[in-house]
Amino acid sequence: MAGKITGIEVAYAIAADNVNTDNGLNEVPMFRILVYGDKPGECKLPTGAAGETFLGTNANDQRLQDQRMGGGGPQAGKHLAVMRSGSSYVKLTEDCPKAGTKLTFVAGGFAKPASSTDPVIGIAEQAGKAGEYISFWIAPQY
Repeated sequence: MAGKITGIEVAYAIAADNVNTDNGLNEVPMFRILVYGDKPGECKLPTGAAGETFLGTNANDQRLQDQRMGGGGPQAGKHLAVMRSGSSYVKLTEDCPKAGTKLTFVAGGFAKPASSTDPVIGIAEQAGKAGEYISFWIAPQY
């Protein structure tokens, strides 16, 4: 695959307890950070609960309940292509001052600059303001 978004993708089933914090539905919009689900082979959007572990991001795939998008209805059990390595985009909840800033994840599948105690999910490839999408290199550090 060639283009701006490249890397290794693996299919994971969307967990039954997955919730999009934007609307309360079981769906995964594009460019969201995902964590491991409770069962093997599952993924879900992070809730902010302690112990959630970064899995990847969905850079080339999304699963929505919108009937116009095909499939419709709750997306539990449907497979989603999760980018495990490479580069992707993510939406910021706080300003990112510069390229090279370490990022962490927050509830809903968004990112912010990591503190010294946060798990690092990757490195920003550009600066950005809260609410903007930026490119980042998937490089988890635990």
